[in-house]
Amino acid sequence: MKLKKLMLTGVLVCGLIFAGCGGKSETAKVTKEKSPKIQAAWDDILGEESSEQDDKESDEDEDDDDDENEENSENVDESTDDISEDEDDAEEEKEGSGKPDTSWYENNGDVITTGVFTVGTDIEAGSYTLTNIDPEDGFGVAVFENMEKYLAYYRTDPRDTVGEEDDAINSNSYYTTYLYTDENATLNLEDGNILKLEGKTARLVNNDETNAKFDLGESKTLKQGVYSSSQLEPGTYIVSSLNKTDEDRTLILLFENNDSYKAFNSEEKFTVGEFISAAYKNALVDLGALKDESSMINMTEDSILYVEYDDCYIQKVTMNWSK
Repeated sequence: MKLKKLMLTGVLVCGLIFAGCGGKSETAKVTKEKSPKIQAAWDDILGEESSEQDDKESDEDEDDDDDENEENSENVDESTDDISEDEDDAEEEKEGSGKPDTSWYENNGDVITTGVFTVGTDIEAGSYTLTNIDPEDGFGVAVFENMEKYLAYYRTDPRDTVGEEDDAINSNSYYTTYLYTDENATLNLEDGNILKLEGKTARLVNNDETNAKFDLGESKTLKQGVYSSSQLEPGTYIVSSLNKTDEDRTLILLFENNDSYKAFNSEEKFTVGEFISAAYKNALVDLGALKDESSMINMTEDSILYVEYDDCYIQKVTMNWSK
């Protein structure tokens, strides 16, 4: 029997530490020179004739060196131009531009990804089959009986290790599982349940009825800042990274209301630990947008969305499983 372990580690701990070991080792250049004693010995053996021949060859070598230096100079100039263009391309790729890859959800109204969902508000109550359709990564699932149970989990501090995260989930959740590629589970969701998902892509299909609600709404780029329903109308959004490297990410905190956000903002957050504790104490969820890893958020009339670090792309969606 396969032993499964739920691994729903939040993004805050790994998401706030960006500066990894990015240093590159350099190879030392060693130049070997002939020993003077060895050179003198060869001079004695070859005599003056060799010296004259060496002088002649030396003059020819100097002429050849001049020609080679001119060619190398031209090559260096061309190489420098190529390097400059490569650096510009790399910088443009890092910053990202335009629209990220949205093909994974644009033609599939049943997909779902990392996020926290309230049944009866974000998701229709009912019996569902959840299938992990990502070819490489697993998909973590936790169902909480109500918001009170979910907050008992989320307010647990610290949750810095996988063990602490698992303990907090197992102590407060109603059901947990971990799905490998192509594995599925039945989720019987009732109004008021909280569904927490952690993974790249899964398919959520209602077993009792077929809904064709899928619709793509407005999309925009979000920069660092604080957003309310005045800027983002209530509904479900997919948040994607605009960066094309693994070095940068967007951190997102969702708050129940403005009072919760102001309480978070008033906390001392001079260290990573203080920032994490302030988030766990006041937010509803912490999410991230990284290269090839999107998240879903659910805005209400009272929600406050806090965006930190890199810009992100956000699109409003109505999925087949949406309320």
